[in-house]
Amino acid sequence: MTNASNEYRHEKIAELLAIIWSCNLADSNDHAPTWTIPKMAHSVVCPLVQAIKAMLDPEYDDFLIGGGLKQLSRSDFKEAVLNGFFDDHIQEGYKVTSIINFVLAEYSA
Repeated sequence: MTNASNEYRHEKIAELLAIIWSCNLADSNDHAPTWTIPKMAHSVVCPLVQAIKAMLDPEYDDFLIGGGLKQLSRSDFKEAVLNGFFDDHIQEGYKVTSIINFVLAEYSA
């Protein structure tokens, strides 16, 4: 996979994460963005998280092709990356790339 493809996908993941953060605030009276409505958190966020997980597949595949250790399962990889996104409240593509690279480096041969 080319770097341009990865960068584009990472930018799109960051955009989805920004929507997730806004939807999570939908039930907050103080900080809710004007375009959100209450109860958006569950109905919008769950499908977006699934989309992000699917968008992480190419990185995992490249990791295995590059000789990565198979002790890191696809689901463990996705959960570790998502935890990094959520812990750091990521909204920029370069930070998406950094977290993915960090998780993969933990399991590289």
